[in-house]
Amino acid sequence: MLCCSAFASLLLLAAPVSLDSLMAQFRALPGLQAKFHEVKKLTLLKAPLTSEGSIHFAPPSTLVRRTTGPAESTLVVDAH
Repeated sequence: MLCCSAFASLLLLAAPVSLDSLMAQFRALPGLQAKFHEVKKLTLLKAPLTSEGSIHFAPPSTLVRRTTGPAESTLVVDAH
């Protein structure tokens, strides 16, 4: 299982990455789990939107994003 710091280094790329490219990089790993804190700044809103949660990857192609706050949600992507 890969830790957060190694996951962060994967995301420090100069250009946007497609889902196919990201999943190909993840498939090379034995697994992945990381916590995230996201801040979105939208011109229509006075205050930024923040969320936090975790990301889990299970080879060969399942990515799960669990948001724990401010509202709970789960997004599952299976690239098969």
